Amino acid sequence: MSPSSLARRQSHAPERRRFLSWLSGATAVLAVPNLLSACGGGDATGNTNTSHQELSSDARMATLAAVEAKSVDLDTQPMSASDRLHALAAFMKADPAYAEVGVEEAALCVWGVFADGRLHIIDSSRRPIPASAAAEVAPAPELAKAAVPVELPGGKPARLLHSFGENFVGQDVVTRMSSWLTAQDYGVRGGREGDARLTTLRSVQGDGFFYINSHGGVKPTRADDPDSPLFFSIQSSTLVDPALENLPEMRDDFANQRLTYYNAPNGVTPTSRDTRYGITVHFVERYWSFAPDSVVIINACNSANPRVASSFLNACLNKGAGVCLGWTEVVGDPAVYDAPAYLVDRMLGANQEKPESPEQRPFPWDQVLAEMRREGRDVFRHPQTGVEARFFAQSRGTVQILAPSIHHLEVDEFAGVLLLVGEFGSKQGTVRIGEHDAVIESWTRSEVRVRLPQPGESGSHGAVVAEVDKHKSNERWLTLWTLRMRLQQHSPGSTALRIAGTSTVFLRGDVAPVRDRPGQDPYKVRRYAAASGNSRFPLRADGSFSGITWSGDMNYMGVPSSSPAQVLSCRALLDAEAGTGAIGLAFGHAPGDGFLQTISGIPDSRFGVNLGLLDGFERFPSTPDAPADLPLMALRFAFAPDYAIPARNFTDATMALSIAWERVEALSAPTSSDRI
Repeated sequence: MSPSSLARRQSHAPERRRFLSWLSGATAVLAVPNLLSACGGGDATGNTNTSHQELSSDARMATLAAVEAKSVDLDTQPMSASDRLHALAAFMKADPAYAEVGVEEAALCVWGVFADGRLHIIDSSRRPIPASAAAEVAPAPELAKAAVPVELPGGKPARLLHSFGENFVGQDVVTRMSSWLTAQDYGVRGGREGDARLTTLRSVQGDGFFYINSHGGVKPTRADDPDSPLFFSIQSSTLVDPALENLPEMRDDFANQRLTYYNAPNGVTPTSRDTRYGITVHFVERYWSFAPDSVVIINACNSANPRVASSFLNACLNKGAGVCLGWTEVVGDPAVYDAPAYLVDRMLGANQEKPESPEQRPFPWDQVLAEMRREGRDVFRHPQTGVEARFFAQSRGTVQILAPSIHHLEVDEFAGVLLLVGEFGSKQGTVRIGEHDAVIESWTRSEVRVRLPQPGESGSHGAVVAEVDKHKSNERWLTLWTLRMRLQQHSPGSTALRIAGTSTVFLRGDVAPVRDRPGQDPYKVRRYAAASGNSRFPLRADGSFSGITWSGDMNYMGVPSSSPAQVLSCRALLDAEAGTGAIGLAFGHAPGDGFLQTISGIPDSRFGVNLGLLDGFERFPSTPDAPADLPLMALRFAFAPDYAIPARNFTDATMALSIAWERVEALSAPTSSDRI
């Protein structure tokens, strides 16, 4: 049998001890990105034997090396997973260095407590190997959507780690997620591949996003009670070394149960193992601190198992995390890589991991997990135990999203306001309409109100983007139509008496398709628009016939306007789903106002345009938040797929009325590349 990696390291201990003694006066801190992957338990204490004995460092190193070699040997033997665990436990029980030894079959772990109380975990749950096709599983019942507020992380730093060293297949996931986070202006901390050293882990402070891919192991808190809470540990990338054992910080961490010895496959070869230091809930309590509403992913076996890891996850939540995600049971490839990448992609709206068509806007984690469950993307069935592991979340009070997200826009022309509806978090950011910085009137987690300039002014239409801490939402288009209606009406008795004019009516709205949840096919919507306040329809009456004279000018304006006595009520129905539309039209003026009719020998009179019924009545909302309760005479049309209003030529011989317009192009129309 070849010597274990620990035995080889012991032969170089004197040289390394000299180097470490020089280094120990300062802590070398490398900042790296974060997501947590582990398997493990949840009670605050791991040792049942409080009567500890002294154990020399040489004796401990010899035992760790022997167990490491034995576990490598057993991995090559043709036996069941259970038999392999119990064979290793029997080997360890014969060593007097251990006060207790046990097996946790559900977690595929063997554990031993040294005579001086230090914990040793041997993990056989997962061999990190290159990902292959995911196992097919039946979709599970849909998760209920959490009715809780949505928040963005309160910090920009992002830390992504794995504990497996260089040239590890899981680095690809770290690299890809790092690039997505960087594109959304998260500050991804630098560092070398596989750097989940203890010095790095002791520096976890202020991260808004944290990821670690590691092993996780467990031990019952009472050796003779398999139903007792489990003590949970995840593996660092720091190899066990005699030169480290007597450093003050190491002795203090071991004395306070912050560290374990952790033997597990290392991913270098299909059968290779080594022994490293593991960290526990007490390590989290001592060293870690996250930004408010941060996203923490512990990507490892049992890391979201309530019986196994609740104390570990609660410690993260108590240290500022908004949500902790991990696995409910033992997990393996490829799900251990695919699930976190899919989740982070959807929370950012990155559209790089199995993208939808059209692309998706960002969504909060609860909706993404629900979609993953519907699609069977959150599950792994272990080939040895047959147990299903689910990618699961533990949170407190809020639901997180990694970038703002606009579901749709609503225009209130009467108040001069644009309403953004979606998920924005409670921290006020900025809104741009085209190249214009909008003035924010109010900001809530689900709605943002901004002042809307009149058409013709900067920021009156275009791409709308919300931004918080430089994290940008999807673009949502505020579309503008300029409708130039030519109206002409003459007296039934003579064409010499007529009313004529051409409108400039501005209509605005968001007519793009919407998605209510990730993975949903977008659906088209029915929207209404009202003429802007600077819309106008000037009409002039003129002509004479047989002693009758028409005269006067009326300048009907949109509401609100500077001429409230002459009101243009113009509404639009734009139904992209049905492919239909309508323009509702009415003119209003004060009593005693209107065009002048003069007839020789009788008093003058006032009158206005008589539209008749046009194409019939259509109901429109009287205000943006009202139902369709306002009946207006309307002209109907087929709403074009490119969002244009097609040309229309309406005539009513009975009313001696004609209304016509040319095709109206949609300015700032939705595009096929929009994230919905």
